This record gives sequence, C-alpha cells and structure tokens, in this order.
Amino acid sequence: MVNHINNTTRPKLHGSTPMKKALKSFDKNAMEKLGLEIIPPDEICLKPELLK
Repeated sequence: MVNHINNTTRPKLHGSTPMKKALKSFDKNAMEKLGLEIIPPDEICLKPELLK
C-alpha cells in the first residue's frame, strides 16, 4: 500500500512523486532494503481491494 501511495503524483511536488524525490536523496539499495519500489503509473491502485 505504501508503495502505491508514494508513487502517486502530487501537485505540491510539481507532478512528481514522493518516491522519485526520495530516490534523489537516498541510495537505491537503501530504498530496496526498506521494501520501497517504483510502481508504473498505470499499475497504481488506491482502492480498498489493495488491502485484501
């Protein structure tokens, strides 16, 4: 669920995602160790079904 939320574009980030911003500051390996990954925009699901 966290990956889906953090891969959603935000107007406050000028159309970027929190995940893309984080990758500019943190090592990709560290992100992977935390279980964070980039999800393509057409695969993002922000519906309750994601929690099942």
